[in-house]
Amino acid sequence: WALNGVVVPQWLAEAPVQDIDAIEFAKIENVEIRREFIRKVGVEKLTHQLGAKVVDTTGDYELLLVDLKGETGAWPYLKMRNPSLGVWHMEAVPKGTETVQEALAWRNGGEFEHIQEMS
Repeated sequence: WALNGVVVPQWLAEAPVQDIDAIEFAKIENVEIRREFIRKVGVEKLTHQLGAKVVDTTGDYELLLVDLKGETGAWPYLKMRNPSLGVWHMEAVPKGTETVQEALAWRNGGEFEHIQEMS
């Protein structure tokens, strides 16, 4: 099974959006499959169902704290609009990230002392 050229689990490809529980997102380790999960379910539904909290906002960027339950717990995600496609997507950033600027700096190879490396 595949979505947009990415091999995904059968349940993700076949399940109607209304039957997909957002907590399944936390169980997916592959970033490409996570991207297709977000694309199918939608950023707004995903963040709403997971109870994401907005930590910081700058322009078309939001730093969200998403509770992924279990051992992972709350984790920061950068929500952003893809300028080429005009669609929203999310990307995990290291624990300890507190601002959009820190998240963007990390994405671009910058570092902040209080940010813990992602495991």
